[in-house]
Amino acid sequence: MQHALRRDLTEALAALPEAEASGAAIAKLAGPEKWEAMLDKLCDQYAEKGQANLAAMLSLLLHDPLRAVEYYRSAGCLREALALASAQLLPEDPLLAKLRGEYAAATAAAGERVI
Repeated sequence: MQHALRRDLTEALAALPEAEASGAAIAKLAGPEKWEAMLDKLCDQYAEKGQANLAAMLSLLLHDPLRAVEYYRSAGCLREALALASAQLLPEDPLLAKLRGEYAAATAAAGERVI
């Protein structure tokens, strides 16, 4: 019975539209591996659609702060990338210094002053 239920859930997951978030909820019923795989797929789909906030949020759910920072960074959201990196990474992490430099250069190029 349980094998049939797992097979049915797997088939149901395959039939769902790829970007549908409810698929992640159903995947959670199928087990942690399916759930994480669905969230992983959704991260990339949201990033491709320019939805860096959703991609980053799901990455954090997957305990992958570096990936979340990269989604913000690649979307040009340097302030968000720096804020997230500052909250999630150790102070001596070289990525923080790099993000600070990128953010400073971007704000200087835009003629903004950051205090």
